Amino acid sequence: MGILQRAFKIAKALVTGKTGGSSASDFEKEELRKIVEELNNSTPRANYQTKNTNQRKQNAENPSPNITEIKVRNAYKTLGLKPSASNTEIKSAYRNLIRQYHPDVVSHLSRDQQAQAMKKSQEINVAYEFLQQIRKF
Repeated sequence: MGILQRAFKIAKALVTGKTGGSSASDFEKEELRKIVEELNNSTPRANYQTKNTNQRKQNAENPSPNITEIKVRNAYKTLGLKPSASNTEIKSAYRNLIRQYHPDVVSHLSRDQQAQAMKKSQEINVAYEFLQQIRKF
């Protein structure tokens, strides 16, 4: 029986009052001591897995600066701007590009061209919203 199953069995007995008394029996105390000992003597692999899991959680919460920098560069590139562009220039570029690629504007074109325009307008929207979040405007 695994450690967790054994601990669960003891905890369940304590909660439901099936220990035969008001506190844990000698057997249960000994079993808990063994569980603690096993956990203290756990393999380095278990420690590695815990560290690896914690690192993945941290990376998900705080993406590496390189990923953020790449996203920022791509957002400016999508809008046809340099990173030194002002908020006003970003807004203006966004409006001009959306006017060109908006689905209503390209409704007279072929389905393929409409699909390309739809994809481009989505990219423009994502880039603009990303820059809004980064620059807080």
